Amino acid sequence: GPKFGKDFKNILMASKSGDYVLNDQGALVGGVQIAGNEFEIIFRAQEGFDCASEKNIIVSLDLHQSEELILEGHAREVIRHIQTLRKDANYNLSDRIQGFIKSPKTELIQAVEMFKDMVAAETLCTELSIVESIPSAADSSQVTVDEISFEIGIQK
Repeated sequence: GPKFGKDFKNILMASKSGDYVLNDQGALVGGVQIAGNEFEIIFRAQEGFDCASEKNIIVSLDLHQSEELILEGHAREVIRHIQTLRKDANYNLSDRIQGFIKSPKTELIQAVEMFKDMVAAETLCTELSIVESIPSAADSSQVTVDEISFEIGIQK
């Protein structure tokens, strides 16, 4: 304001239009040199994105979740629930198991089927099956992922 007087409005318009160059002394904005301590650059991300900056680095993240990413998240939650059930049933960390998923929701079944190899590998399942009912000999638990309630079961 006071330092630049009548030039302030032109400096402001130039900065908004991108007419500036950062340099060792600060920035040259619309042909006027401004010291580094006289301005601040703030980055604002478009809707659906987030950004952060530090020194000469700017990082922008796309926050949109694809269907595949959502399904992978569901599969990872299934892994977490199976691991919790293994622990609660006092299975050894190295025990190979059979895993069973009973769910009326196609989205959860789709997630397990799409990432079946990952779920099986992470939980040491030699078999991972989508079933109509959990075998009576299996340890089982009713669990929820993103408001989808379903049953999991495991047995050695």
